[in-house]
Amino acid sequence: IGACYYHLGKYDEARQYLNRALELSKESNILHNVSFCYMFLGSVYTQEKDYDNAEANFKLAMQYAESDRAKSHLWQSSAQMY
Repeated sequence: IGACYYHLGKYDEARQYLNRALELSKESNILHNVSFCYMFLGSVYTQEKDYDNAEANFKLAMQYAESDRAKSHLWQSSAQMY
């Protein structure tokens, strides 16, 4: 749901749902979802021009990324900041 709100440009709602999904993913130890949530949070902050929070979230996403494919997608997403 958070990703959908992100694509609609509703960043406050996106952040709310992404943070909740992040909590649930951490509790369930579903690491690829944790990475996904941090990646989208980074994208939200990038769109809001909050580059410090964007970078912090992209770095956290990279820590939780499990595959090279996920890491490649993260590098592409984080490039939005520049």
